[in-house]
Amino acid sequence: MHRIRWLAAVSTFADVATPLILPWYGYDLSHSLAIMATMFVAEALVPLMTGWGLSSYISHAEAGELFRVGQGTRAVTFLALVSIPFGKDSWPIEMALIIAAGLNGFGSVMAESAMQTALPGQGPQLIEHANRLQRVVMIVRVVGAPMGGLLMGSLGPVVTLSVLSDLSAVSGILGPLWLPRTHFRSILDGDKRSRNRGFDQLWRIPVLRSLAIQAMIGNFGWTLVMSGFLYYLLNRLHLSSPAVSGVYLCVTVGSVAGTGVVLPLLSRFRRGQLYPAFLSGGLLGLLILQWLTAWAAAIGEALVGLCDTAWVVLSVGLRLELLRPEERSSVLTASRLLSNMLIPVGGGIVAFWGIHWGFAVLFGMAAVIKAIEVVIAKMTDIGRIDKESCCAIMGMRRSVSSPSP
Repeated sequence: MHRIRWLAAVSTFADVATPLILPWYGYDLSHSLAIMATMFVAEALVPLMTGWGLSSYISHAEAGELFRVGQGTRAVTFLALVSIPFGKDSWPIEMALIIAAGLNGFGSVMAESAMQTALPGQGPQLIEHANRLQRVVMIVRVVGAPMGGLLMGSLGPVVTLSVLSDLSAVSGILGPLWLPRTHFRSILDGDKRSRNRGFDQLWRIPVLRSLAIQAMIGNFGWTLVMSGFLYYLLNRLHLSSPAVSGVYLCVTVGSVAGTGVVLPLLSRFRRGQLYPAFLSGGLLGLLILQWLTAWAAAIGEALVGLCDTAWVVLSVGLRLELLRPEERSSVLTASRLLSNMLIPVGGGIVAFWGIHWGFAVLFGMAAVIKAIEVVIAKMTDIGRIDKESCCAIMGMRRSVSSPSP
């Protein structure tokens, strides 16, 4: 089990460090907000495209094979980036940065898919192993981004990417040897008819449909902020490497805190009340960003991270409650696709007009979008969750289970 935890720690470190390291390296090479925003979009979209196009392979491959492919792709990608002549600003380098970000996203989804079925045992033993693995993952998520920032600031991009390449290569070699030889059954369904059925089922469950639409709008606003956030810290606020790492540490701590606030609040409030409350907290965080200072960036994004993570925790539980096991694969795939549809639009806005509009306008647009999310949560089925009866959700479920006229 300790071997599996080590593999999870390595892949998780790459997951949380590369969204900071790769755009930072791209900034050093190009000093272009457009390139950094495009890298962000590529890294976010490739996992989605991978799940859609390679779902049949993912659903039938062994965990060790998936982990080897994912980490091997990362190792080759990071090693290739090191060979790029530093300081030259040309379109081949820019294309290489965007492709590298996409390949890193591909490696991430393959490694994550492998770890989902890497745990041995059944029943209580499986739960115990899952809890231990989750503790390791949470610790790495807290320290990963600031550690990556410190490596970039102290050792430079070439050494940092070399370290990531070596770690990925070693873990990719050991993965097939250490992970159980069991066939993986991904939450992504490879059957096209199943995917279409997932969209149909998603649209017939009012509360899940509302959540997917709200998430789609929210991810649009999130992309307006995060695709250029590192450029904002380095180029507009002129923060040092340790200061940038400190800001990302605050964001990570806020996100981790979001996983712990949900259960205590559920004992006092309905989920229909918590959804708009968390979204309002995210709105407050985006408004704090309008101060355009380092402390505002740290506090505002930490609050946004806390509230967004809490929203995710609530939504995961709700989906598990509303969906039968055989429905989850297709419906969750459909929900994920719908939720990420506007990410390219947000990244395109930042890439083409971010410099001209300025970050105050981008942050303001994100705040307006978050306010729209609050309205959606209050006015749709989301705000009525658990209202008046603990059986309200089950009523929704029964209405979905009944045959269509």
